Amino acid sequence: MAQRPTRLQYLKQHHREPKSIADIEPLLHDSYLSVNAGFVGIFNRFSETLRYGMEYRWKPLTRFQLRPAAGVISAENDASYVFLGVRRDFFVSGHWLFTGSFDAGYFEERDELNLGLELEFRSGLEVAYQFDNRYRIGVALYHLSNGGFGERNPGTESVVLSLTAPITSR
Repeated sequence: MAQRPTRLQYLKQHHREPKSIADIEPLLHDSYLSVNAGFVGIFNRFSETLRYGMEYRWKPLTRFQLRPAAGVISAENDASYVFLGVRRDFFVSGHWLFTGSFDAGYFEERDELNLGLELEFRSGLEVAYQFDNRYRIGVALYHLSNGGFGERNPGTESVVLSLTAPITSR
């Protein structure tokens, strides 16, 4: 019968820095559910508005590790955004990662949050810490605009805190 490792041996074994993509590849094959909250309009002339969101991130589908994503965002002023997009995780150390994203979706404007068109594009960068159980906590900055397809393109930025949970068992 194999002897069970001590807690110290276990921690040393499981908290090492990855040396190659093979070391982190198992972490890339989960789907995730992310809930987030923050502020929209952080650099605009109008007041910051609370916003809440939820998104589903599928397992990577390509050799480039691109994750399809779908989600919904709602702001306190009743503006909303429903989107489809892609994500890409970049691990920078054992537990820290950056996630780049690009989305396209339908934006329903309200009050002072008028972005010029119903079709809006969102790009963003998230910095997150991934725990051993694959849960993540992160901070993200997003830019939302119509990409110049509308007569006006004011755009807006948001900053959010995200909690992300793996939902695919190994």
